[in-house]
Amino acid sequence: MLTAADVTEALTYTKVLPGSTVLQIVSYLGYRMGGWRGSAAATAAFLLPSVAAMLLVGAVYVSAAGLPSVALALRGLTVAVAGILVATTFRLGKSNVTGMTGCVIALLAIVATTLGANAGAIVVVSGLIGVAVFRDPAARTAHLPEREPQ
Repeated sequence: MLTAADVTEALTYTKVLPGSTVLQIVSYLGYRMGGWRGSAAATAAFLLPSVAAMLLVGAVYVSAAGLPSVALALRGLTVAVAGILVATTFRLGKSNVTGMTGCVIALLAIVATTLGANAGAIVVVSGLIGVAVFRDPAARTAHLPEREPQ
């Protein structure tokens, strides 16, 4: 039987690890209850329903994507998802891209993406540029958006 203290202990041990905290807790608690076999069983029991559902959705997609009406619906969904991504990007950019430096970094990232650069490389290079440019405390506060008093 697991207690609340066991779950808290599991959270404490797994919080620092990368990845899904819930999966790590399930694996750890399975280990506590049944050793390595318990951990494997708990992990499988947690993951298998999602894996089965994704395989089913994938199979349905592959078999139905060729149908004309489904292809048209998927095209409409793709356009809607692209619109949602653009709106989300605009919302994030509006509140975070401030000042000329931020605009230049954002435009360089857009150009690099358009030219096919690796997204991870764009993130790392942009972060390094941010560290270099905003290292000075005066420059760091000059580019922060104004906050309304609460």
